[in-house]
Amino acid sequence: MTGSGLSLWVALGTALAAVLLASMVLILPWLRLRRIRLQIEGRYLEAVADFHAQKAPPTAARVIAQISGESARRLLRGMTVDRQPAGPACWPARGWLRYDQDQRERPVVADTFSIPGVWWAQIRRVRLRYLGWIDEMHEVEEGSVSSGYWWLGVWRIHHPAARSSELALRAQALGEAVLTPWVWFAGQGIEWEDLDDGRTRVGRIRPGGLGIRLQLDNLDRPIHLELRDDARGERVRLEYEGWNWSDTGLRPRRMRLIEAPGTVNAFTRLELQLGIVQWAPAAAGPPSR
Repeated sequence: MTGSGLSLWVALGTALAAVLLASMVLILPWLRLRRIRLQIEGRYLEAVADFHAQKAPPTAARVIAQISGESARRLLRGMTVDRQPAGPACWPARGWLRYDQDQRERPVVADTFSIPGVWWAQIRRVRLRYLGWIDEMHEVEEGSVSSGYWWLGVWRIHHPAARSSELALRAQALGEAVLTPWVWFAGQGIEWEDLDDGRTRVGRIRPGGLGIRLQLDNLDRPIHLELRDDARGERVRLEYEGWNWSDTGLRPRRMRLIEAPGTVNAFTRLELQLGIVQWAPAAAGPPSR
């Protein structure tokens, strides 16, 4: 073999090795992201299967009947239908999201998975103006919050400006329970005060001691749900808009997440328009848009 031929093979081998190395650098982080997404979807589908397996799956009406307090039961009956299942649910949403110190409204699509009163997860894709997108994955379970952020679905990022606070995610998980409102009174460890007084319901979450405030309008529809961390001096509010009646009960069309509401530092983090809620046993997979 001549020197020029050997040099050509060396060059080709080097180029192939570089391509394989680059592929590994890209594929391995992508596989990790995919594994996390599959874990979320798999947990939801497992819950759906367990719900299917029950001979008499619980309905919202049956759960509500076991909740103490006539005013609470009246509120919940006004928001649900008798045959509404009290099992896992998933729903899509789209809207916009802001990162810290930035007023730009970035388009976002989200898939939410819920085991009411037990677990909430949301997968988001946030479109950036010039640099592609960021995939976000969040889970809330028994007060524990976990999150991950991946640029282009490959590289994990840790910049604090791109992160939602744990209180904001807990408030969103609890606030989106407006679609399964019985969990506010059963399954979340909330100790409510003065349940029979007025349009404001105040309570505290145990354990942890976070304060919670549910504000109702004159028609007993939630206006907003607010979560408060007195130790840190933080508050987050989830506001509801566009109430309408569907075949699964009363539900808002839009939700808005606000950090530090009512102060000069108020910051609207997220606004989402909800899609169709899919309930088990009818739901057999991730939500469709």
